[in-house]
Amino acid sequence: VNGGLVVPPTAEDKKMQIFAAAEQILSQKGYAAASMNEIARTVGLAKATLYHYFPSKEELVAAMMETHIDHFLASVEGMDSAKDTLSGVIRRWLEIEAEFFRKHHGLIGMLIQAGADIPEPIYQRVGCRRQEVERAALLYLDPHLPEQMDRTLAVAYFLGTLKLLLKKCWDEERQQYSPIAMEQSYHLLLGGLAG
Repeated sequence: VNGGLVVPPTAEDKKMQIFAAAEQILSQKGYAAASMNEIARTVGLAKATLYHYFPSKEELVAAMMETHIDHFLASVEGMDSAKDTLSGVIRRWLEIEAEFFRKHHGLIGMLIQAGADIPEPIYQRVGCRRQEVERAALLYLDPHLPEQMDRTLAVAYFLGTLKLLLKKCWDEERQQYSPIAMEQSYHLLLGGLAG
C-alpha cells in the first residue's frame, strides 16, 4: 500500500514468490515429483502465467539457483580482505556460507539427493556460476595465503572442505548449526590454509 493505493507486485517480486514456492515444493517432493502446476497453484498463478516467467521446470530451477548465487556473491562482496587477516576472511566467509545453507538447506539437500534426476543443463549453468564463487574466494584468500601455496588447490580445499563441514555441522533436529562444530570448522579451515 502506497498512500492508500495498493501497489501491484513487480515482476521481480513475483519471481521471488515463485522461487519461494518452488524451493518449498522441491525440498518436500524432490525434483522429479515437483510440478509446475503445483508451484503455480501455490503462488496463486495460472499455469500459463508461470510458464510466461519460466518456460520449464529446468529453467525455473536454474534461474532460482543463479539468483541464490547472485545473493551469495553480493554478501561476499561486502568483505574487505585488504583490512582483514586470513582468520577474519575465513570466519566471515564461513558465516556467510552458513547463513546461505541455513536458508536453503532443504533445496541443497534435494539437489544432492536428486543427483541424476537433475537435468545436466542445470548443473552446467550453475557450474559456470560456481566459477564466480571460486574467483571471489581466490580474491579474498590470495593476499593472506603463504607464498608457496598453490592458489587453485587452496580455493578447492577451502570451498570443498567448507561444504563438507557445513553439512556435518547442521543439526537437522534443531534446524540450526551447532556452534561448537562451527567453531571447530573455523579452526580446521584456518589450520589447513595457514600453511
